[in-house]
Amino acid sequence: MRTHATPVPIGEALSRARAVVSQGGHGTCLAALRAARPNVVLPVHFEAMLNGVALERAGVGKVAWGGSTDVIAEHVEWALKLDRGVAQGVAAHVEAPPPLDGQALLARMQARPALRAVA
Repeated sequence: MRTHATPVPIGEALSRARAVVSQGGHGTCLAALRAARPNVVLPVHFEAMLNGVALERAGVGKVAWGGSTDVIAEHVEWALKLDRGVAQGVAAHVEAPPPLDGQALLARMQARPALRAVA
């Protein structure tokens, strides 16, 4: 396991990872899928639970219900032993998101009255 003082771009981190342990946000789950990495989800809200269940159904994730250290350890062990071909097979069906146009997004945000004060 490696820790960093500042955030590392997710693509860089996933290129070195064998598995992902996350809270199950959709961005992390999709990035893990695209990188063909199994995911252990520790859900903290309903969306994360749904994401974890979807990963389980696809055969590339486990949900650590209750978050006990024994369950987490068991699921991480499973993730590290998962046949890489299974995750790669699922990854082949995940489409890349369109490139983000930061200027267009900022213009859309500034056009919304509720967000002007924040932007």
